[in-house]
Amino acid sequence: MLYVPGTAERKLRKAATEISVDSIVMDCEDGVALNMKDVARDLDFCPSSEAAVRINPVSSGMAGDDLAAVLSAKRLPDALVVPKVEGPDEVHWLVDRVQQLLAKQRQRQQLGQGSGDAEGSGSRQGRQQPLALVTMCESAMALLDLRRSFEAALSYGSPGPLQLQACILGGDDMAASLGATRSADNAELAHARGQFLLTCRAMQVQAIDIVKIDLSEAGMRGLAAEARQAALAGWSGKQVIHPKQVPVVQAAFSPSAADVQAAMRLLTAYTEHQRQGQGAFIFEGKMIDAPTVLQARNVLALADRFEPSGADML
Repeated sequence: MLYVPGTAERKLRKAATEISVDSIVMDCEDGVALNMKDVARDLDFCPSSEAAVRINPVSSGMAGDDLAAVLSAKRLPDALVVPKVEGPDEVHWLVDRVQQLLAKQRQRQQLGQGSGDAEGSGSRQGRQQPLALVTMCESAMALLDLRRSFEAALSYGSPGPLQLQACILGGDDMAASLGATRSADNAELAHARGQFLLTCRAMQVQAIDIVKIDLSEAGMRGLAAEARQAALAGWSGKQVIHPKQVPVVQAAFSPSAADVQAAMRLLTAYTEHQRQGQGAFIFEGKMIDAPTVLQARNVLALADRFEPSGADML
């Protein structure tokens, strides 16, 4: 998930055409100065990757204008990223607002009062699936209310205007909320990261890990270790803020050829032991049972998502 400031048109074009990531996020929040918000709202981009837009927080008073601009664009984004979601009330406001704006769009189209841009109108009318919703958890209170926020988003069912898919942990904002001092090893966020990951997994929401702002050589080594640790712990992906971070994170989250081969051997052995009526068995010196088999299947599922070189990442 690569963030690009919504006012940086050149960077957006480059990200859209030259960088292979699953999701490019046009940022209208932290990456854009207050006096440039309107510029960011008016900029349109169409990447080959998933296109997401990070609006301003509901509590900022600017989210309504952001949504109005985003939902009237020639091309609707694939996902909305909503920062600093503090609880279920903000989720309900968001969904209600999106429903109202989409209803108005449909009315204008039906009455022939749209922009007259056939391509843009067709893009809005032709979209059958809901927008993906990606929320951000960035404070102690947001973390305590995270399950309730998820339940609020999921309560609208399917089909609905928004479909909750993922949640992002905002490391720096969370540290500020906790009164913690940031460190290279993220020790001050250990409990918050663990609780966040547990809640996301329990609610079947993709968990996106914190960003690494250190772009130095030492920082890149730290990013590699941090991303690998996150992948092993069960995180779904990681935020990046610079193109040179992309391959580092991709490599960490992509199963290696050796991992894939080991998983395939294990599942082959499992199938044979099941045929023989055996449950747990010893394979390559390790005791194998149902949880281990599930882990092997997870590896192959990841391999289906990624290119062998690790070219794609959420």
